Formats: sequence, structure tokens, C-alpha cells
Amino acid sequence: MLESEFGIELPKDMQREFGPIANDEVDKLGREVSGAELKKMFWREYVERAMPWQLEGFETESKNGVVRCRAKLMRDGQPVKLSGEGNGPLAALVHGFGKIGVPRFELPITASTPWSSGEEAVAIAYIQIKHADGKTRWGAGVDTNIELASVRAVLSALNRS
Repeated sequence: MLESEFGIELPKDMQREFGPIANDEVDKLGREVSGAELKKMFWREYVERAMPWQLEGFETESKNGVVRCRAKLMRDGQPVKLSGEGNGPLAALVHGFGKIGVPRFELPITASTPWSSGEEAVAIAYIQIKHADGKTRWGAGVDTNIELASVRAVLSALNRS
């Protein structure tokens, strides 16, 4: 329903994670749900997750194949500044999290897609994080900027861990 009604194409592994979550909510309701209700469940579980991490600002610069990022975040309502470097914005972000003591994680699966087009285009990004213990968690982010949608997806996944 998410794909046919709203153009939200979840990666297969993310479908396997979200399916049981949605089924539990549907079972609690004791009835069929509409596409809009399913989208609301997805939004609440992934896109609207705002604790402990929230994005306040993110910028990157690239020089000689190295990307540096600076992020302003909130963690449990407290400001956190983060900086890192890598071969792309997300690698730099992951490096930056390691520098502030967040347990090591990697991004084995990332996907993004335009969700709408034109001047008001919006992108949706799906990112799976894998912790050092092998546990994985998906996140989703939405923004008019694909880079920021991806950053929001990383924070979503961390917030769900």
C-alpha cells in the first residue's frame, strides 16, 4: 500500500523489519487499515523519531576526495557539535559519531529516491546501520535535500537502536 498509494518504495530488508511492526499495530486495532494509516505508522516509527538525536544543522566541504562534515545536533535536548571526515558525507558523519564516543557502526545499505518532483521536490532516504555486535536497524529520512534526507535517516536508525 505504501508504494501503490504514496510512492514509498521500501528496500526488501526494511519491509521485513517494518512488516511485523505494522502487523502488531494492526492486530491491536483489530481491523484492516487504510493506506493513510499505514503511512502514519511508518512515519511514526521511522521519520518522526526525534530522540535522542535531532538534526539542527549539517554542512560539508570536499577537497581532494576527502569530505569533511560539521553537524549541529541535539542529544536528549543537549547541543552536540560533531565533525568528521570520509570519502563522502555519510562516511564523514559516521566518523564524527565515533569521535564523540558513539559506539562504532557502519552503513551496509543505503538507498534514496525522489519522492516528488518539480521545484518542491522531496527525497526519501532509507539507511540500515549495523552495530559492532552485528545488530542492524533501519532508519528513514525525508528532506528537500537528498544529503540531508540521508543524514536524517542515519539519525532515525540511531534513534531506533
